[in-house]
Amino acid sequence: MIICITAVILGAVLGTRKSSSITASVCKSRQFKITADILWSFDCSSVTDDIGEMYNGITFNNIVYVNPDFSGQGKALNLDSNKKQYVDIIHSLQFSKRTSFTISMWIGYAYLWGDTVIFNNCDMNLYPYDCLTMGISDRNVFMSLAQNEQSYFDAVNRLFSKHGIDRQWNYLSFQFDSTAGIISIYINGYFDRSKNLTGTEDLNKFVGNGTTRIGGPISSNTSVFLYAQTMLDQISISYHLKSATELLREASLLFHYQFKNSSNIHDDSGPNAIKAYSQNVYYIEDGLYFNTTTSFFKASEFTIIQLNDYTYSIAFWIRISDIDLLMDNQSILIFELKAKTSLGALDYSCFSYFYWQYNVFHYELLRSQIGLTVSTSNDTTQFEMAKWFHITVIDSPTNGIFLYINGQLSGLYNNTSTISITYRLDMTLGTPMIDESLPNKWPCFDSLIRAQWKGTINDFRFYARQLTQSEILDIIKNQNITSQK
Repeated sequence: MIICITAVILGAVLGTRKSSSITASVCKSRQFKITADILWSFDCSSVTDDIGEMYNGITFNNIVYVNPDFSGQGKALNLDSNKKQYVDIIHSLQFSKRTSFTISMWIGYAYLWGDTVIFNNCDMNLYPYDCLTMGISDRNVFMSLAQNEQSYFDAVNRLFSKHGIDRQWNYLSFQFDSTAGIISIYINGYFDRSKNLTGTEDLNKFVGNGTTRIGGPISSNTSVFLYAQTMLDQISISYHLKSATELLREASLLFHYQFKNSSNIHDDSGPNAIKAYSQNVYYIEDGLYFNTTTSFFKASEFTIIQLNDYTYSIAFWIRISDIDLLMDNQSILIFELKAKTSLGALDYSCFSYFYWQYNVFHYELLRSQIGLTVSTSNDTTQFEMAKWFHITVIDSPTNGIFLYINGQLSGLYNNTSTISITYRLDMTLGTPMIDESLPNKWPCFDSLIRAQWKGTINDFRFYARQLTQSEILDIIKNQNITSQK
């Protein structure tokens, strides 16, 4: 969500004692929870350095910004190669062969045939220019440290990724280890390939404090090079080597709501700053409290990663303190996930939901396009009222469905399925408001008999990948709600 601040400017009118007011809207980008020295979010339809406003950019050839971006909250830079669109950064970035760095970005809907330069930094004091270059060759990502501008795509002089990318959103990271002389590529948070440049001409020639261009090559003959046909979002530069753990977090943790105090229950502590909204929920010392059939907490418009087979993991703590059961078969909805298949679509369809019934936690998967309905309910953990439970639901089209209770596997459906569409998703905790005039506002489990419940949810996380059991146990250990409350 982009923040707009209204400013009022008062000015005197010459020759009178009257004053006039001019109202202007000032855009402020989201506060991303990542480590960076320079960050271009493009949220305000500009190439503004969100960290220090030092390294702002100038766009060429009528670049446009599109909404939504990867996270669904802001805008992304949309580059058209046919118009040779690109961005030049005003001040020289401070790369050096004595300084390590990490450059990361979201890239989406890229043209994946031929060669494309995404990021270029060239020493203009030499000719031919020596350039730090990152780009795409067909479906593979590449990086070179100080290639001659006349040999951008010479395979001998660059590092190719081992794995290809697809046309949906992907998170790319490029690293240079100045101590070891190694360049590396990460795709969606996972290490892909590295190359040792020690003793090579590329490392010896690398200067790195030249002109920087995003979306196209810096060249004396631009007609022979392809400009980027893609969307770019959240380009960040850090003058240090980020760990594999940090890069995996940036690429796969879609949102993380910690519910630490009453003033920021909607704030996402994850890397994407996805702002949530709610109704009839309350912050208490233990977390977020739900106490009516209309209590809900919602995050919308986010997406998951095709290259990860559209796998996702949902992890959270829950304590059900009271259920008003009038009949034994009544249920309570804990969360539901809805999906829409296009950016302009208004209606969401039911994707999955998680509920409690008969002292058992259930996960129901609904994929109408392939006719698959699954209920994972063989929970062997003894349910107790007013007791904290840690829940992890993993939905992997390639590996199956897993339900972990307190870190232990308690439900499994190991049949595989296929998702062939990239969705925009809507996640609701609790029970959403029902609008009878809008079918998509009905909860996904409207066929079940719902019961009034009271309870607390804490430390809610959504990952665009499959968590391992050891990762789940680490989350429980590091956020041990039961020992704190």
